Amino acid sequence: MTQEELLRLIDQAAVGDWHELILVDNQLSSLPPEIGQLTNLQRLVLWSSQLTTLPPDIGQLANLRELDLWGNQLTVLPPEIGQLANLRKLDISQNRFSALPSGFGQLINLQKLDMRGNRFSALPPEFGQLVNLKELILSGNRLKTLPSEIGQLINLRKLDISHNRLSTLPPEISQLENLNELTLGNNPWNETFATLVQRPMSELMAYLCSLLEELPQFEAKVLLIGEGAVGKSSLLRAFNNEPFQVNLPTTHGIEVKQVHADNPQPIETPLTLNFWDFGGQEVYRITHQFFFSRQALYLLVWKPREGREENALEDWLERIHLRVGDEAKVIIVATHGHERYPELDYPSLQARYPHLLAGHFTVDNLDSWGITELKAHIAQVVAAMEHVGVPFNVRWLETRDELQHMDRTHVTRDEFDIICARHGLDKDASAALRSILHTQGRIIAYEVEGLRDFVVLKPEWLTKAISYVLEDRVTREQGGYLDHRRLRAIWQDHGDANKEVYPQRYFPYFLRLMEEFDVSYRISEGDASLIAQLAPYQRPELPWQPDSPLKDEQTQMQLLCEMKQNPPGLIPWLTVRNHRWATGLHWRRGVFLRHRDGHEALIDYVGPPYNRLSFTVRGAYPAHFMHLLQDGLEALIQKRWPYLDYSLSVPCPTITQNGPCPGRFSLETLYRARRAKRRTWPCDKCMKEIDIGRLLEGYALPAGSFSQQLADMEARLLAEHARAAGDRALMLRNLQSLRAEAAAMTRRVLRALTDEAMA
Repeated sequence: MTQEELLRLIDQAAVGDWHELILVDNQLSSLPPEIGQLTNLQRLVLWSSQLTTLPPDIGQLANLRELDLWGNQLTVLPPEIGQLANLRKLDISQNRFSALPSGFGQLINLQKLDMRGNRFSALPPEFGQLVNLKELILSGNRLKTLPSEIGQLINLRKLDISHNRLSTLPPEISQLENLNELTLGNNPWNETFATLVQRPMSELMAYLCSLLEELPQFEAKVLLIGEGAVGKSSLLRAFNNEPFQVNLPTTHGIEVKQVHADNPQPIETPLTLNFWDFGGQEVYRITHQFFFSRQALYLLVWKPREGREENALEDWLERIHLRVGDEAKVIIVATHGHERYPELDYPSLQARYPHLLAGHFTVDNLDSWGITELKAHIAQVVAAMEHVGVPFNVRWLETRDELQHMDRTHVTRDEFDIICARHGLDKDASAALRSILHTQGRIIAYEVEGLRDFVVLKPEWLTKAISYVLEDRVTREQGGYLDHRRLRAIWQDHGDANKEVYPQRYFPYFLRLMEEFDVSYRISEGDASLIAQLAPYQRPELPWQPDSPLKDEQTQMQLLCEMKQNPPGLIPWLTVRNHRWATGLHWRRGVFLRHRDGHEALIDYVGPPYNRLSFTVRGAYPAHFMHLLQDGLEALIQKRWPYLDYSLSVPCPTITQNGPCPGRFSLETLYRARRAKRRTWPCDKCMKEIDIGRLLEGYALPAGSFSQQLADMEARLLAEHARAAGDRALMLRNLQSLRAEAAAMTRRVLRALTDEAMA
């Protein structure tokens, strides 16, 4: 539409006293001032019209009730927009706005405001004047904070703040009593909020409400990590001015102690450092990762006499980074400083982990040499952490402190709630506090069946119980096979005065907890468990290998996951997570599985320097089983190692004169090629065109086949989505139609594949 055509249309609307004007998919860069003549206009829709500016005259549309500017190129709204006193609905989504004009708060009759997909980094305080707002959509912006005035939107029912840069929320949101729909996903929440946004909204609101009565807390979690026998426990004793003890017993699992330090900030409140002393033996490392926190300081302790490689400093730094990224801080501490000067290439480590490392020190626990300086530096690093000094409700703090100082290792959930109630916390507040303390590692409180009624107040009591199983000689000799008849010998009748004795009534809870940790799974009708990380290194004899011949009715699919790092416990966790398909064939670096429909899978891992995980699935239609395994792998990576750098690819199936072709097809590239309606894709090694269906489903179907139809339908779905984006009702109808078509096509494909396999 040209400007002349638009002017003629405006004239027609003025003469005809139009109440609605809809302009969609035009190449208009601006509206003429004459738009202000349409004073009786109630609805103005300007979808996807390439607008870059709006005239001030738009403020003359005194009767306008709905203004929709979706999908333009607008960067500013004219201040005159505030004159639209009757405006009920305003959609400015998918533009380039970064700020709202002065006078925006005058739109007091506004009920729905959609601002998604812009560039807002903050909202003005006058936002709180929109007291009649019922629906507010702010997703897909750059918001780092929300104004406290948002709590004045007393009629708000729906709030979407997903896909922003928020780490916290203002306590005033708890005052929105009519809010019943809150969307929070895809924000970099701090540890507390990351926990609560996954919980019922009532618990989040209880926490936010508690912050209206706040008290700053100056404490942090400090984790002592490193190889065994390097002096971690002695270092912790030195921090508390305890005398050096020769031949200190080995740490089993985790020990937790508190250390106080002077606050370097001009505040009288001292710093409380909650030290977690982690046993360094390899068997503990999988379970220890559950207690790694983003908002924590790590002391990586090593012994110079054994060298940097023996102390595996890079491996420990990588484990921290895989789990928590760059948000935590690490200080490298060399012990036994009087024995040998530490040869540490700290600059190279700092270049590799610039945001993670926070200094390096040398101490000697024997006479506390260097301890004072290290402790002062720890206080400096902790005091600078974003979460230190963050407010917390005083009644919640008192509840937490009572729980922490109880002379009990655990309580029931009802007892936990009673203690909370004594401090004025209702059920929602009690549940929120329990979730927060669980995330911080102060307690262990799971919501799953068999665990939810048991709240562990001393996590070290529990981790020791698990460590006794991991250390058990008989279980290790039997390749991780744990006969439940031996639990009493492990946890009760061990005859070791230095070990905890656990009553038999806790045995079912410990077993269930190890399953929740993905440490073990039940076998032999429940009277035994497999501890996967104790599986033998020796590969058992398998029914087939990837290069062995296929049976007549079989086809084979392969998938490779190549990683830049070596995630600890990858195969043990995959073994446990896929135990429903277990065949009893497992080893330290692999597992052989069998689906109930007869399909079989081999998962094999090659560690450093390759860090390559391979999946091979065989059967009549291997794609289904392969997709299950792939989804499980990616879910595991996201949960355990969110910062793992990995790629998925499919090996080239071509056999050359020199053996299998070494070519790889990126899985992402194959999906893109299919969306582009490509039937084949070239291998960059053997240069052959390979059928995409063969790579993704295991079958190379003929041209025009169901495989191609599926690709065509996917392309149509994307096109329909784009075409109908302006009309949500139309989009819904199209999606429903395509969904029905997809279901019918899926049935035809499966029937055809079954016929082909049976032929």
